Amino acid sequence: MLERILGDPVTHEPRAALPIVDGVPCAIVPDEEVVRRHGRRALAAWRAVQDECERSVAEVGPTGNFSHDEWRPAIEAAERFVATAPRAALVLDVGCGSLRMPAYLNTIVSAWHCDIVGVDPLRGEERDFHFVQALGDFLQFRRAVVDASLFVSSLDHMISPLCALEGVRDVLVPGGWLLVEETVRPPDRAYRRWRLRSLAGPTRYNAFHNHAFTPRSLRAVVERAGFEVVELSATSDPSEYVVIARSLR
Repeated sequence: MLERILGDPVTHEPRAALPIVDGVPCAIVPDEEVVRRHGRRALAAWRAVQDECERSVAEVGPTGNFSHDEWRPAIEAAERFVATAPRAALVLDVGCGSLRMPAYLNTIVSAWHCDIVGVDPLRGEERDFHFVQALGDFLQFRRAVVDASLFVSSLDHMISPLCALEGVRDVLVPGGWLLVEETVRPPDRAYRRWRLRSLAGPTRYNAFHNHAFTPRSLRAVVERAGFEVVELSATSDPSEYVVIARSLR
C-alpha cells in the first residue's frame, strides 16, 4: 500500500520505495535538509527535544510517554472526529508515537474500517498499522492521497508547526479533514517568556516540547496553514483542546 502513496518530501512527486532499516521504511531526512529549510537553530532546538524524548522512552518505556490507552483526551478527540468528519479510507497519523496501537487509533479504525499510516522519528514497537520512520515536517507522500490526518499531542513537537500543517494540507485530498489534539498553555510568565525568545528564532518551550499554544494561537496556525476550523473546544481535561478542521484546498 505504501508504494502507491510515497512521494518526495518537497515536491511530492511519486517515488517507488524507501530504504528499509531494520525492517522499517525509513524517510528521515539528513540534518542538512532541516538546516536548509528551517535553519541551524531550529535543528538544534528540535534535536535537544528529540534526545530528551528518546532518553525518556529508554528509561520509562513508551507507555509512560504515550499513555493514550489510559489518556481520555486523545480518545475523546477521536470520538469527536469520527462523529464530525465523513468516513476516511486512508488516515495519516503525524507523530503517532511508539505504541503498537494507540487507543485513539482503535476508535477511528473501529468506526471507519480505514487504513492507517503513521509517521514518527521514534522507531518504537512493531506497529499494527503501516508505519514510516520520518519527521512530521518532511512527509514523504504524494500530493492528494490522504483523506484525513491527525496530530495527537504531537504538533508542539514539530520543528515548525506551520510547515508541518502545510505539508499535511498538500498530501490531503481536496477538502480533506484534520484533527489536532493539543495541550494549551495559560498566557502566564513562562509562556510569555518563551514567546519573546521565539521572536529571535526557534527555541524550546521546555525539555519535551518545541512549541506552546494558547487556544487562540492554535486556531491561528491551523487557519494560516489553509484550513477552515469546524470545531475548537476543550476536552474533559480543560488544558487539552480538540481542533477539527477541513482543508480549503
